[in-house]
Amino acid sequence: MRWLFFILLAALGWLLWKGLLRVKKTQIDEAARREASNLQKSTEQDARSKSDFGAKPEHSSPEAEGQNQQDLPAQAMVSCAYCGAWSPKSLALKQQNQWFCDENHAKAKS
Repeated sequence: MRWLFFILLAALGWLLWKGLLRVKKTQIDEAARREASNLQKSTEQDARSKSDFGAKPEHSSPEAEGQNQQDLPAQAMVSCAYCGAWSPKSLALKQQNQWFCDENHAKAKS
């Protein structure tokens, strides 16, 4: 009878351990998703600042920026001939029938 108790106790401990590992993995995945989202947002902000050449936007509140993003029409995307990154065609640079994501890559390729 005692051995049955210890087997059940070991099984319960194993189940608790596996549950703890699953919770930790979920937390790590969520943190990675948040980091990727923040990186994407900062990349979009950098691209917008390149296109504005330092001009301040008229609407500086985050709500206004979100509304502006939703109102924008879909844009064609082009691949950088240097690094392969995809950029909206309106923000990319065209040089000798090739598209580049920024001036440094255009200079490096030529």
